[in-house]
Amino acid sequence: MSEKAHYYPKEELNLKPIVDGARMWGVALENTLLTYFEIEPNSEFAMHSHENEQITLVLEGEFFFQG
Repeated sequence: MSEKAHYYPKEELNLKPIVDGARMWGVALENTLLTYFEIEPNSEFAMHSHENEQITLVLEGEFFFQG
């Protein structure tokens, strides 16, 4: 099985406001969602879910998910 490579140049991955205190960019593939966030302390997101798997890597600080 051959898979097509995906390329996303930096110019296409601009941070966009998503909720107060948070900006993000995301790339959604068929079964996977890769997102990059910059989040200010004490920011909150409404409860939601995704059909695809989400990959989150915390580079600094703490990020809590509730499922």
